[in-house]
Amino acid sequence: MKLTILIPLGVSLPTQGFVPSPFSLAPRAQHSVAQHVSIASHASTVSLYMSSSPVQTTPHTDSSPQSEFPPILIELRDVAMKLHTKEQAPREGQAAAPAKPAVPYVPTHADYLQFLVDSCEVYKALEKIVNREDLTDELGRFRNSGLERTCALEKDIEWMCNKFNLPKPEAGGAGVRYSDELGNMISVKDDGTKEGIPEFICHYYNFYFAHLAGGRMIGKQMSKMLLDGETLEFYKVSYMLLLVLSGSLFLQTELIVFTFHRCPDNFSSNETVQWGDDVNELKSKVKDQIEALARGWTREERDECINATSAAFKGGGAINGYLYGGNPH
Repeated sequence: MKLTILIPLGVSLPTQGFVPSPFSLAPRAQHSVAQHVSIASHASTVSLYMSSSPVQTTPHTDSSPQSEFPPILIELRDVAMKLHTKEQAPREGQAAAPAKPAVPYVPTHADYLQFLVDSCEVYKALEKIVNREDLTDELGRFRNSGLERTCALEKDIEWMCNKFNLPKPEAGGAGVRYSDELGNMISVKDDGTKEGIPEFICHYYNFYFAHLAGGRMIGKQMSKMLLDGETLEFYKVSYMLLLVLSGSLFLQTELIVFTFHRCPDNFSSNETVQWGDDVNELKSKVKDQIEALARGWTREERDECINATSAAFKGGGAINGYLYGGNPH
């Protein structure tokens, strides 16, 4: 079941075309964080910087002991920024800049469709893992977070196939390899010991929150280039930030979109509302859950998490490769 209500508003809000990076932390203590977005375009890697501004994260209020370490998301950010080039992150980037192609690559409808199919394959793997019964204690907190994307992607894939008369492709090598890697990441030993959870959390966080940052810029760019301005369900969060809660209205964009989905039976048997809440609130909740989980980690487990950042970038970047000619179909 799907009901969509569009309410155009007669106001114009100032926007810069920027979106926050995965590393702009929501409320805990004040930090001045340079918010960075990097997207792969048909021409090159485009770096978008937002001005540094104080951001807050939610105070530690549960009964678990306070960690002796910094918030894990700050540690993840520090490592991730070093993996950017100087062009992308002038103050913190350390990675070598890739050679730019002599002729810019122009993605096709088939390229974009393959990108969506492979993305869906990875989101399915992530959702399957957090729903594993043997991982309920650790990962159950991430179920039905509101950030799930598989239902929206299935609808977009079907729409693109019908709209452009394209056959639905199988998941490509990039999506299959990454989803298989994720599926094999966590193991449970005979004695009940679980290994690989910190590593998985790095991938989970980077993949979901990259979509909420640079991924939405990719969607906007592909919409203009290939879809005559059509916005896919995958990116509807960009236009759906009016929160109706307890009778109060919080206006954040020019267009209000409420979308109610029933997920396919193989994903969920429950009625769900995707992006019906304020996306910043959803992000904050997930970040707090990650911090709560990491609070009990040892230094070695935290290192396992942050050291997986390069592999997380590689997995997501391979899927982006369909949009700039980096991957054969």
